[in-house]
Amino acid sequence: MVANRRTARYKMFMYVPGDLTIERDGPPGSHRSKSFIGLLGLAASLAWAPQSNSQPAALDSSFAPALNAGAQVYALAVQTNGQILVGGIFNSVGGAPATNIARLNPEGVLDSTFNPGTAANLGYVSAIAVQNDGRVMIGGSFGSSAGLTPANLARLNTNGTADSGFDSNLSIDNAVNAALVQSDGKILFGGAFAIVDGYQRRSVARLNPDGTLDTGFDACVASSSGAGATALFLLSDGRILMSGRFTFSTGAYRDGLARLNPNGNLDADYAPPPGMNLGSIAYALTCRSNGKALLGGNFRSFYGTAWGGLVQLTTNGIPDTGFYAGTGINIGGTNYAIALQGDDKFIIGGDFTQYNGQTKHRLARINTNGSVDPAFDPGSGPNDSVSAIALQSDRRILVAGRFSSFNGVSRNGIVRLNGDHLASRLLAPSAPGNGQFQLLFYGEHQAQYALLASSNLVDWISVTNFTATSGALPIIDPTAGPLPKRFYRAVSLP
Repeated sequence: MVANRRTARYKMFMYVPGDLTIERDGPPGSHRSKSFIGLLGLAASLAWAPQSNSQPAALDSSFAPALNAGAQVYALAVQTNGQILVGGIFNSVGGAPATNIARLNPEGVLDSTFNPGTAANLGYVSAIAVQNDGRVMIGGSFGSSAGLTPANLARLNTNGTADSGFDSNLSIDNAVNAALVQSDGKILFGGAFAIVDGYQRRSVARLNPDGTLDTGFDACVASSSGAGATALFLLSDGRILMSGRFTFSTGAYRDGLARLNPNGNLDADYAPPPGMNLGSIAYALTCRSNGKALLGGNFRSFYGTAWGGLVQLTTNGIPDTGFYAGTGINIGGTNYAIALQGDDKFIIGGDFTQYNGQTKHRLARINTNGSVDPAFDPGSGPNDSVSAIALQSDRRILVAGRFSSFNGVSRNGIVRLNGDHLASRLLAPSAPGNGQFQLLFYGEHQAQYALLASSNLVDWISVTNFTATSGALPIIDPTAGPLPKRFYRAVSLP
């Protein structure tokens, strides 16, 4: 092990040509295993390297995109390569022109290869969805001064240019608040609109992959209030959660949340009335893997019981009594965003000053039972409202909104915060041939590490230094072939 580093558990791998098994899971130093006796091969182990950043929710000072003063960011999306799409109202990033939609590289610098030009320069962008092929759907209340894209919903190529294969005659009569792409390439979107391509499609509609209206999908919403559909969530069985306040042509109504069948029809068994109190709006929506939905907004009650801006619903759409938020966010506050972590804790953001009586400036992390997580401390937080939250694969947290500073540090519209400490890992040992041995490394994005090797777990030599990425980084030892066995560990560098 490395001096002055905390101990942790690690996995030991034994590689034998044609076979790969995980041999042992134990504390550092417990490398003896009868499975190793008499076997020749390559083994890999990891010495734990602590994350260099400080506590969760502390500002990541290295991430400073420098949007223009007054910038407001309403939508975020993280691509699989770690790049970050941002949408809202702004005109520059890092001093370079960028109007309402831009892409950042993982370190926060504007990606100059993504150039949407005037695709959404009139109005604002409030929804972003990335297709599997990397093309980008944007929604909002916008137009293009050059007529490059249809109003309010458009598709951009991977380089940001308008997709000529997407229906340029698409007509949507009002703002789009949410968009998502199904596995079959069809595009769901929700908002304040009533007419799509001449058809009545209030609040929610679906397009074919080419941008034409899917006429077979009709939720039959007769009326809606406020912003219409404010958020959408696609369930694994193809059904759709939709937040807002709706009356359907059947006479049924839903105040806060509705579930639609794959063809758009209302699922009458879900979230029966009464929903949220009159005059309130639900803005934020996500769903756990167990089917329980989380709903945020400015409501003070749901299903006849007190819920302050946050409620967890069972698979039937009624409040989950096992989830207790207390008084929730303060009266007059609004919960605009919810981001669910892999450990089922979640982060809420909006325009509030308290959660269950505790001071929380527009941002808080909530435990699975509804209590506030005291380990998540953003200090004074943003000086104005939070509109969107997104999580990176390295657990760091992107927060966007109307603010111009975060915890006293100047930041326009977007910041990145530290997440929970991410234990560095060496995984998936393999022998690609030519005497090489390969590992996959996961660690803190942009942090510096060294890969060390040993034949006896006592004497270590350096194989290579490298910079971790936001995902799995392949590392190859080109000199391992002639050796009967070799152990590996990764250590962080200053």
